[in-house]
Amino acid sequence: AATTDEARKYFEKNKEDFRVPEKINVRYVSFPISNYLSKVQVNDIEATEHYTNHMDKYTSDDTNNPAVMPLDKVRPEILAMLKHDKALREAKDSAARFVAALVPDRNGKAPVFGDVAEKGGLKIATSKFFSLREDVPNLKVDRDFNRAAFTLDPSDPEQYFSDPVAGEDAVYVLEAKDRRKSHIPDFSNVVDTAASLAGIEA
Repeated sequence: AATTDEARKYFEKNKEDFRVPEKINVRYVSFPISNYLSKVQVNDIEATEHYTNHMDKYTSDDTNNPAVMPLDKVRPEILAMLKHDKALREAKDSAARFVAALVPDRNGKAPVFGDVAEKGGLKIATSKFFSLREDVPNLKVDRDFNRAAFTLDPSDPEQYFSDPVAGEDAVYVLEAKDRRKSHIPDFSNVVDTAASLAGIEA
């Protein structure tokens, strides 16, 4: 690796490469899909219907001899999937009701996120900081979560909370919290990275 002096020179010359993007964190309530699985029912008729409508999905793609998997073999998988989809819809409905309870009344009086959560027996969690394009630590969510979070406006009573955002195992409603501006870190915080990059360049 390069010496500290070489690393510093590299850092001074390529400061923008070390820029840390803007990061935010949010408070959120979650509606786990698993909470709704026992409340939804799927019957064999629905499974058969799904199987018939998505036959291509259960057919092997061997062009000479395409084989259709028998319904009995894929029934458990179909039932589980349909059950998950129904539970997800229920979770989204609960999240939508939570969002509706946050909308300001006719006089513009806005309910407090924490009060509505408490009333509904929901725990509020706080995420770790994340940027627009990176995975949110410890949550199984896609970029929809990031985009929703970055459009929140803490100063607007109608925009400080999000619409329901579906993740892999839960549906979330977010509340704006803190924002860390994009910045170039001190050299002391990136000395190792700068040294290895300077070494590669050399």
